[in-house]
This record gives sequence, structure tokens and C-alpha cells, in this order.
Amino acid sequence: MVHKLFDIIFLAVSAVVSGCQGWEVIEDFGHDRLDWLRKYVPPRARYPSP
Repeated sequence: MVHKLFDIIFLAVSAVVSGCQGWEVIEDFGHDRLDWLRKYVPPRARYPSP
């Protein structure tokens, strides 16, 4: 899966502000709080619209 740069930066900054240290912990933060993250960064469509 390809992720947008903004999505990665938003996840990393949110996790670090919450006290996460290290990429594994940031990844866990993203999985655990996926619903919260989607409130601010909605999922993008996988296919372009016509």
C-alpha cells in the first residue's frame, strides 16, 4: 500500500506528541488509533474517479 507523505507526517507527529518513541511504537499507535486518525485524515479512494 502506498501512503501519502502528509499521512505519514500526521501519524508520526501525533504519535510523538502522545509520547511514542521509535518506529515500532508509532506503528502500534497508528493501528490502535486508526478510527481517531481517520477523523482528521479520511481514507483516500484506491481508484481514481472518472
